[in-house]
Amino acid sequence: MTGKKKNLFSSEERLLLKKHIGPSNLLIGKTRSCLDAVHASPPKRKEVLIAISGEEHSNKYKRWKRYQSLRRTHEIYTAEIARGVAKRTGSSYFSPKRSRIYSDLNRNIYASKTINNIPLIKTPQQAQNAIDVMLKNIFKNIGIIDSEQNLTKPFLHLSIHGKANTKNDFVIANGMKNNLLPCHPQLALWVAHFLRERIGKKYKVAVAREADALCGSTINVVRRVGLGENYQHLQIEISYKARTKQSKEIILLLSGLVRYFEKNFNSLEKITTLPLGTRDKHRLRGHLYYKNYTIKKSDGDNIIRLNPSLRKALGVKAKDTVLVNKKKFRVLSTRKRTQNKKFPILLSKSPVNGAIVIKKTT
Repeated sequence: MTGKKKNLFSSEERLLLKKHIGPSNLLIGKTRSCLDAVHASPPKRKEVLIAISGEEHSNKYKRWKRYQSLRRTHEIYTAEIARGVAKRTGSSYFSPKRSRIYSDLNRNIYASKTINNIPLIKTPQQAQNAIDVMLKNIFKNIGIIDSEQNLTKPFLHLSIHGKANTKNDFVIANGMKNNLLPCHPQLALWVAHFLRERIGKKYKVAVAREADALCGSTINVVRRVGLGENYQHLQIEISYKARTKQSKEIILLLSGLVRYFEKNFNSLEKITTLPLGTRDKHRLRGHLYYKNYTIKKSDGDNIIRLNPSLRKALGVKAKDTVLVNKKKFRVLSTRKRTQNKKFPILLSKSPVNGAIVIKKTT
């Protein structure tokens, strides 16, 4: 690291960053924005061989197929997009030195060893520490952190990810985890509106809430707990088609978004006064709100079946108790045949009419 970057970090911090990010993958900007591409680094041959060494394969061909699939787990063009936006807007940027197989920067330290069939060699604790160090020094550099380590102005952290070609080309992750959100839902909706206004005729844009695919990672919610409400994390998933064919246009598009944020969202009030629907008003308070759900009559206890994503959103486990319209319900996991059901299933002793609000009991 040279110049201002070198002076910004202590010697210990520089060693930590060098190990997990690397000087060529780091830009320190002057705006209230940072971009990253945490799944951009392609796995090395040695990493993949270590990852599959403990797996059982019925024959050499299946082992070879597994090896080939893991060599392609990086998300191409995400680094080019994120770095391109950072350079155009004067924002900060980072991407990891190692692949997501070695140490996934989008997972928390308690994450499962295998997620979406992608193994993990090391828990990413040190890598997450490196990100925390980098962010706090960025905040100090632009003068938006107080003596108690709280942010004094809104800060936009855009995480650029790649996804397969599906119905939606751009997906903005805003899933609730443990009653908390990675950013204000108003901002996620505003970003979706910003993108639709400019590319809506060509590409489809969606916001992913809990129980939706690509609804985001727990680590970004955890980081926001430590940094406060001014920290706004937005994970944007971009389809392969859009990344490979329109990367320059996407850079211009997201650069416009970052500039608009810098100019217009200089206080939390500017974000909290954006329009918000009933469902997201409840989500902002850590509750789940549903107009659509399945209800069956119960001769015994009140029971609510929730899929894993909804249990994670509320921060509850099977056999815990939640309040559904102020009545106590015991939580059970969904059965296999309804595992992917996005809506709650209620077994109630008394009728339930209209929309429901599900709250975690204190």
